[in-house]
Amino acid sequence: TGELIISKAASETNAQCIGRLVTEVDTITYMPEVEDMGFWPQVKSNSFKAEDGDYYTSIDGVLYSKNTDGTLNLVAYPRLKADTEFVLPDNVISIYVPKNNGWNDGLKKITTFTLNNDLKEIKNDYKDFKYLTKVIVPKDVIQISPQIWSAFAGCLEEVEVEEGNTAFKAVDGVLYSADGETLLCCPKEGKFTV
Repeated sequence: TGELIISKAASETNAQCIGRLVTEVDTITYMPEVEDMGFWPQVKSNSFKAEDGDYYTSIDGVLYSKNTDGTLNLVAYPRLKADTEFVLPDNVISIYVPKNNGWNDGLKKITTFTLNNDLKEIKNDYKDFKYLTKVIVPKDVIQISPQIWSAFAGCLEEVEVEEGNTAFKAVDGVLYSADGETLLCCPKEGKFTV
């Protein structure tokens, strides 16, 4: 265990080979000059840390790439992170954690996922959220891209909408528009009347 520090020089070496020698650390730290995260997420870790730079940032041990407009993309979730609940930070617009070499293993542990108002796309599918049973829609979320639900379709059991949300409501774990006229997401075990 310990810390693996990734500098620009390290990111340009054959990280895949080195990653086979270094299999587990507490933290993987990306230095500000690193432009390409390389194959380092295949190393098992409890958290990622990104020193303040133009390309990456980390929030609660999760690695995000930075877009030029200030928005973020979730790109690496620590393989050994033990949390089963995940609250997506504001300003994150996409999730894509590559499947190669187990990079998405950490996602599979999440059972409860809280959305934000900015998420537009999840490129991972329900197999990557293997144990996800519940999605929480906070009271301030007023829009959700329809594509988001397809990422959770094979595993989701319940959608919960926080009290005070003016755009959505949940009835028996099924998500509807606030007026109840549009069915938005029916979890795999959901029952609803048409």
